[in-house]
Amino acid sequence: MPNMDDHATNKAMTEKDETMVERTMTEVHDRVERRIQQFRQAHPHLPSSLSQTQHALFWQQLPQLFMASEFAADQLEKLWPLMFEGRWSDDDVSSGQTASQHDTDTLWVPFEKGQQYHEQGLRRLINDRADSGGGSLLECLPESTLLQCLRHYRNREMVRLIWRDVVGEADLWETTANLSEMASASLQMAIDYYTEHLIPTLGVPYSVDGEPQALAVLGLGKLGAMELNLSSDIDLIFVYEAQGSTSGGRREVDNQHYFITLGQKVINALHKVTEDGFVFRVDMRLRPFGSTGPLAQSFLTMENYYQTQGRDWERYALIKARPVAGKIQACQRLLDLLRPFIYRRYIDYSVFESLREMKGLIRQEVGKRGKAGNIKIGAGGIREIEFIAQVFQLVRGGQDGRLREPQIRRVYSVLQAECLLPDAVVCELMEAYQFLRTLEHRLQGYADRQTHELPSDGSVQQRIALSMGFEAWQGLSVALDQHRANVHGHFSGVVEEPGVADEVDEALSPYRQWWFGRLSEEEALALIAPRCSDPERVLAFYKRFCSAPVMSHIQSIARERLNQLMPRLLQQACSRGELDIGLPRVLDVILSILRRSAYISLLNESPYALTHLISLCYASPWIAEQLAQQPILWDELLDAVSMLAPPPRDDLKMALAQDMARLPHHGQEEVMEQLRHFKHAHALRVAAAEVSGSMPIMRASDYLTYLAEVIIRAVRDQVWQAMTELYGHPGGLHADVIGRGGQKIKEGLVIVAYGKLGGLELGYGSDLDLVFLHPALPQGMTEGERSIDNATFYARVVQKITHMLTVRTASGVLYDIDLRLRPSGGAGLLVSTIDSFDKYQREKAWTWEHQALVRARAIVGSSESVAKFEQVRRATLCTARDGVALKADVLAMRERMLEYLVTKQVKADEFDLKHSRGGIVDIEFMVQYAVLRWAHQYSELVEYTDNVRILDCLAKLALFTSEDVAQLKAAYLFYRSHIHRLALQNRKKIVPLSLVADHPAYVRRKWERLFNHLR
Repeated sequence: MPNMDDHATNKAMTEKDETMVERTMTEVHDRVERRIQQFRQAHPHLPSSLSQTQHALFWQQLPQLFMASEFAADQLEKLWPLMFEGRWSDDDVSSGQTASQHDTDTLWVPFEKGQQYHEQGLRRLINDRADSGGGSLLECLPESTLLQCLRHYRNREMVRLIWRDVVGEADLWETTANLSEMASASLQMAIDYYTEHLIPTLGVPYSVDGEPQALAVLGLGKLGAMELNLSSDIDLIFVYEAQGSTSGGRREVDNQHYFITLGQKVINALHKVTEDGFVFRVDMRLRPFGSTGPLAQSFLTMENYYQTQGRDWERYALIKARPVAGKIQACQRLLDLLRPFIYRRYIDYSVFESLREMKGLIRQEVGKRGKAGNIKIGAGGIREIEFIAQVFQLVRGGQDGRLREPQIRRVYSVLQAECLLPDAVVCELMEAYQFLRTLEHRLQGYADRQTHELPSDGSVQQRIALSMGFEAWQGLSVALDQHRANVHGHFSGVVEEPGVADEVDEALSPYRQWWFGRLSEEEALALIAPRCSDPERVLAFYKRFCSAPVMSHIQSIARERLNQLMPRLLQQACSRGELDIGLPRVLDVILSILRRSAYISLLNESPYALTHLISLCYASPWIAEQLAQQPILWDELLDAVSMLAPPPRDDLKMALAQDMARLPHHGQEEVMEQLRHFKHAHALRVAAAEVSGSMPIMRASDYLTYLAEVIIRAVRDQVWQAMTELYGHPGGLHADVIGRGGQKIKEGLVIVAYGKLGGLELGYGSDLDLVFLHPALPQGMTEGERSIDNATFYARVVQKITHMLTVRTASGVLYDIDLRLRPSGGAGLLVSTIDSFDKYQREKAWTWEHQALVRARAIVGSSESVAKFEQVRRATLCTARDGVALKADVLAMRERMLEYLVTKQVKADEFDLKHSRGGIVDIEFMVQYAVLRWAHQYSELVEYTDNVRILDCLAKLALFTSEDVAQLKAAYLFYRSHIHRLALQNRKKIVPLSLVADHPAYVRRKWERLFNHLR
C-alpha cells in the first residue's frame, strides 16, 4: 500500500514546481512587455515606407522576436535607422537617403536574391560612408570603416533572419542558405578590399608563366553545405593555382607569402571583435597540416598532400567543400582534382571503422567536458544525423554522383529514393534534424553566442520553449528526448560494431588459432580432414595464400582487417565441407582485394556478405573470378533480393538510365565504365540466381539477352548523339524518336542481332553477332556544318559503336562482336542500306546465310526502319525453295562444321554439347531447314527467332510430331542448361558421353527421318 506521507510530499513538490513555472512565465512576459514599451517610447513612429498591413504585422510579431532573442532586440534598437531606411545614422535623414522598397519589407518577403544581393547591399552601405575623392570606392575606404560596415550589415541581417525565423516566415533552409550567402558576400568584400590595398606594397601575384593569380576560398562544414547556423564559425581553406611571385609593388614576394598576407587580413576583417561585434568567426584548422600548415597553399601542394597524407576525417570534411569566394572556377577545378581522394571509385566500407573512431573520440570529449546534453555532439545530436548521411556518401559516392552533395536534406532524398534507408527512418531523421537545428538557432540567437548547450536558467528555458512553440520547458524537453532517442537508435543501427561476439565464441577459437599460426601442421590437418578429401592439398594451398608476396606489403590497417576476417571466413568455409573445391576459390578472391582493404571491411561489416561470398565461390569459379577481377561488384553481395531475383525486363532500361543519370559528367570514359559495371553486376545477379536454382535456363538466357539489348541501345544513343552533334543528321530521315531532353531526333540506324542474341539464347561470355543497316541514300549528305556523305557517317557511327563495346578498359570489355554475318562477310561494308541488304539476300546470299536469318531480329532502330527490315527478312525466308537443293546445302554445311569443329577435338567417349552429332547444332539445323522448307506455305514459322517457339509452331502445324518436338525441346534445354553450368564452372562444352543419356540418339533419329524423307 502506498505511503500517504510520500504521496502528499510528491503532490506538494508538483504543486511547487507548477508554481515556479507559472512565476517564471509571468516574469518572462513582464520582462518582454517592458522592453516593448521602452522600444515604443524610443520609436513611436515606424517608417512611412511600411504599409498599414506591415505596421500591424510589425507590432504583432515584435513580442515574438523580443521573447526569443535579447541580441536581436538590442540590435534592432541600435540599428533602427539602418534596419528600415538604409541610413547609417540619423544625420543622414536630411540628405533624403532612403532604402529601396525591398529593404522596407524584407521581414515578410521570402529571401531568394542570393549572394549577389548581399554584395550589392554591402557596397551600397559602404558607399554611404566612403569618400572616394576621385579614386575607386574600396581604394579610398579606411580599414576601420570597412570593418564597421561589415559588422553593421551583418547585425542588421541577423535581426532580419532571426525575425523571420522565430515568427515562422522562413523555414530552416531559407535561413541557413541566407546566412551562408551573407558569409560568402562578406568574404568576397574583404578579399576585394585587401587585394586592392596590397597593390602599392606587394603588387599583383603571377605564375611563373606570367598568368595573374587570385585567392580562391573553399568553404567546408556548414558554410560549404549552405547550412550555416546563427552563430556558426566558418571553416575555410585558402588556395591559389600556381607558384610564382608578385610584380608592380614596392617589393616582390613569392605567391605563397602574398596569399598568406592577404588571408591574414581577410580573417582579421571577419574574425576580429570590435565595439560593433564580429562578422564571422573563422576556423582554418581543416587545411592541410592543420594549424601548423601554411595559411594558403597552391593547387599542386593540396593535391600532393591529399594523395600522400590525407586522412579519413579529411575525406569527411571535404564532402561539404564548396567554392565560396575568390576565384570560384579555379576552386571548382581543385575540387575535381581532389574527388578521387574524397570518393573512392569502388564501394568503400572502410568508412565505418573511421567513423566509429571519430565518434569514439567525440564521445570521450563529451565525457571529459560533461557535454552529454550537447545537442550537436551528444548522443542523438546533429552530428550523428550528419554522420549517417556521410557514411553513405563515402561508401557509395564514388559510384553515385548524386551523393556528392554537400547539403544533407538532398543526400537523404537520394538515400530514400534509392531505398538505402527506409522511408520511415529518413522521415524521423529529417524531422529530428529540423527540430535540432531550429533549437540550435534559438540557443544561439538568444544572445549571439556559439553554443549547443541547453540553458540552466529557468527564465531562459521558458523563453526558448515559447519561441519553439511549447508552453513550457518540460514539453520541449520531452520532444527533444524523443528525437534524440530516434536519432541515436538509427545511428547505432548504421554503425554498430560487427563481430563483437567473436572474441567469446568458443566455436571460432580453433580457426583463430589456425589463422594466427598457433596450430601445428598435424593439428591443422586434423581440423580440416573431416571436411575435404585431400587435406594436405588444401593445407598446401592455404600456406601459399599466407606466404603470398602481397601479404608482406599490405598496410597495417589491412592486416588488422584481415585478422578480424579470416577466423570467421575459415570457420564458415569449413562448415560447408568440400574444402578442396571452395576454399582455394575464396582465398584467391581475398588475395585479389588485399590492396583494397575496404572490401575486407565490407565482409567484416556484413556477416551476410561474407556468407554470400563463400556460397557463390563454392558454387561457381566463374562468379569467383568476376568478384576477383571486378571488386566494384562486391556491393551486389549485400542485396540478397536483387542477387537472387534480378529485375524484370522492363526495369532494366530504367535501371540503366538511372545509373547513367548519376554520372557527374557524360564523357565517353565514364559512360563506358558505367556500362561495364552495369553489365557485370546484372550478369552476376543472373549467375547467382541460376546457381541457387531460383532461375531456370530459359529465363536466364532471356535476361542475359535483354541485358545486351539495353546496353547496345545505350551505346547507340551515346554514339548517335555525339556524331550528330558533330556532323548533323543524315539527309532524308524523319524525326520520330524522342531523345534526351524531350526533343525529337532522327533515328536512322538499324542494329540486327543474329545467333544467340537474335534467338534470345545468350549465355555467359557469348559474343554478339551483329549486322548494321540504315535506310538513307548513300549519296546523301549530313545536315550539319561539318557535312559528310551518309555512307561515311554511318561507317563512323558503327566503328564507334563497336569500339565502345569491345575496347578493353579497367573493367574489361562489354562484349566481343562478330560482324562476319553482314552481306559479303568480312569483305563487305560495315554498314549497308536496307535496300542493298534486300538485294543481297535475293541475289547473292548463300543458303547458310538464310539459315542465319531465321534467328535474326532488329533490336535497335526506328519503327519504320525495323518494319522495313522485317519485311525483307519475311520475304527472304518465305521464298519457295527447291527441296533437294536446300537439303544438299544444309547437309553440306553441317558436314563442314563436323569436320572442322568436332573430328579433331572430341574423343570417342566424349560429347560436344553444341557441335557433336545429335547436339545443339543438329537441332538448330533441323529448325532452320524446316523454316526455309515450309515458310512459303506457313508464314507463322517466321514470327519467332528462338528455337523453342519455332519447334512449338512446327508441332502446331503438324510438320513435326508432338512427340518429336517434346523430345527435341527436352534435349535442347538439357544441352543449354549444361552449357550454362559448365560456363559457370569455367569448363568447355565437352562432357562424358554417359552424361547426355539418350538425347543424342533421339536427335540423330529425327535427323535421319527429316533429311531422308522429304515431304
